[in-house]
Amino acid sequence: MFHLYYTLESTAMGCHAALEEIGAPFELHPVDTVNPRPPEYLALNPFGQVPTARFRGEIHIESTAIIQVLA
Repeated sequence: MFHLYYTLESTAMGCHAALEEIGAPFELHPVDTVNPRPPEYLALNPFGQVPTARFRGEIHIESTAIIQVLA
């Protein structure tokens, strides 16, 4: 299962579109942009940026890298 952490204002929408296009099973996890990032999210991405993806036990950051993993 592919897990995508996103905000509507980020480049994560390209990752979301790619997941839809290839038909991969995934879960979306919205990230609050108003409040400080929770420690659970910072454990995945210490920079606190979005998008972040978790897939097969690996963490991927930046939309271009995530789309390359999907390709």
